Amino acid sequence: MHNNKPTNSEVDAYTYIKEQLEQLEWNIKNPARSEEGEVYKQNEVLANNELKQYLGRDMPEAVIILNSVEYWVIEAKRDKKDIEKALDEAKNQYAKKINNSKKVKCVIISGVAGNDIDGYIVRNQYLKDSVWNDILFNGEHKNILLSKSQALFIINNETFEWSDLPDIPEEKYIS
Repeated sequence: MHNNKPTNSEVDAYTYIKEQLEQLEWNIKNPARSEEGEVYKQNEVLANNELKQYLGRDMPEAVIILNSVEYWVIEAKRDKKDIEKALDEAKNQYAKKINNSKKVKCVIISGVAGNDIDGYIVRNQYLKDSVWNDILFNGEHKNILLSKSQALFIINNETFEWSDLPDIPEEKYIS
């Protein structure tokens, strides 16, 4: 017996993000507990004093270390229709707060919306000259998170096209 309108859980999206990051060669271990770790998941971010100072009790799904100064924030919502809300929160709730710091910056954000039944939508943006820009692949959004080499390429290059990005094995990205 089920009610007619069961709600989706954000836990699906959290699991999806963690699995995708691992497949895309990020070390998903908690950086506060493992020297090689690169991904703070939810409240793990509070172990980073600088991020904690600016985020307070706000915790996105993931904060990824790109280098000693730059970070990537991922926010999730449980329904695909909420993709803009996820991206907006990543930008205006989390990145904006982090970017008040003089020591660290959030330079990439992602919104992930969906669940295991309905599928997922992913939107990625990067910060350039104080403006958030969509990361487009051949002029289109792709429902993928960024691999480690792609994220580093974006932050290390002034401009880029999808064709410039490293490691684009098609099978990794086919929906």
